[in-house]
Amino acid sequence: MQKNYNMQNEKIKRIREKTLVIGVDIAKDNHYARVLNWRKIEVAKGINFGNTKEGFEKFLKWLSKVKKQEDSPDVLVAMEPTGTYYFVFEEYLERIGIEVVIVNGRDVRRTSEVMGNDSSKNDPRDALIISRLAIDGRYSESMRPKTGNYAGLRELVSLRELLEEDQIRNINRLHTLFSQIFPEYRKFKKRGISSGILSLYKELGSLNKIVQAGEEGIYSVWRQTGTTNYGRGKAHLVYEQARKSIGIRQRSQATEHKIKTLIRIYEMTQKELEDTEEKIRQQLEQMPQSKLLMEIKGIGTIITAGILSEIGDIKNYKSYKQIQKLAGYAIVSKSSGKYHGKEKSSKMGRKLLKSILFRAAIVLISTNQAFRSIYDYFTKNRNNPLIKMKAVIAIACKLIRVIYTILKTGTKYDEKKMLKDIHRPKYLTA
Repeated sequence: MQKNYNMQNEKIKRIREKTLVIGVDIAKDNHYARVLNWRKIEVAKGINFGNTKEGFEKFLKWLSKVKKQEDSPDVLVAMEPTGTYYFVFEEYLERIGIEVVIVNGRDVRRTSEVMGNDSSKNDPRDALIISRLAIDGRYSESMRPKTGNYAGLRELVSLRELLEEDQIRNINRLHTLFSQIFPEYRKFKKRGISSGILSLYKELGSLNKIVQAGEEGIYSVWRQTGTTNYGRGKAHLVYEQARKSIGIRQRSQATEHKIKTLIRIYEMTQKELEDTEEKIRQQLEQMPQSKLLMEIKGIGTIITAGILSEIGDIKNYKSYKQIQKLAGYAIVSKSSGKYHGKEKSSKMGRKLLKSILFRAAIVLISTNQAFRSIYDYFTKNRNNPLIKMKAVIAIACKLIRVIYTILKTGTKYDEKKMLKDIHRPKYLTA
């Protein structure tokens, strides 16, 4: 059964007199563990073990010995989420029934400076700090989906992000090359790369050969390659631009090979991207909650998949504020005495979730009239209007509350209810 230690006092109460708290410093090849009791007293010598089956068995043998020595059957293992290196050890422990919690790496670094009044860093020291922070309740449960539809969706969304990053690089490489060999290519498509120009260079390879092919040759290439939306009229325009182009014409066969290779890589990545997006759609069809989110105008397949893959099962949360904190949109402020600093969103949280919610907010402002009215209120009609960036973040936070309510209650999106908590002055609603 999933436990929820989402309140600080509950987390502290989790550490009982017979609890052993083990802090593990995670690395790529070797981990280091230290064990404390509930009074923060180290009860055994730490252990270094490898990120292998033999290393994990060594850890369990050491743990069994300490449990017997201290007569403490209850164990809590805390670790810092270092990249993806902790995934294997975390799931290994959970499979055998050992509870695992996560300690924020930022807390570890700051506590290290306080403890020793210096910035020293090593594996044994970090493991000790991790265990102490856990005893103080400075930990959270791992919200990373590990099984079922959420885990599958997370893998697909992660793959799509990687492919999208690769495709941006591919497009930038093509832009760089075309700016030299055919600078006029942008006249045929303002954003991205024209499929008509790509097919010509893929088949012909150079500006000279495009000119030699003439209008009929250009049109023939498009018909043979199945390039749509490019007829004889555009063939004439491309020919005229190519004939008068200031692009570099005298290039070697190596240049032709380079551009054809880059185009093939671009097309291959695009195909993989489309296949992955189709698999995401198929995965979402198995998740009824996705349909509830996509009833919000502006929230499509990719945004829905990104949100669900990052937050996982809504049953793990007791408040929308947990999701807001997970995304790094928790509101923080600095004040002391007469000084009252400005409120702002936290810079912590999951980078991908924060990015997805921000993108979703931008789309909602552009396409959803209800959210647009909230945005206009934040930026124009309040007593203290927000700057555009803060208003977008406010919309993202509003979306979090809407998503939490929809998923938690299973109710459909209701625009009127969504607008109820926006208290506008009477003269604005008259």
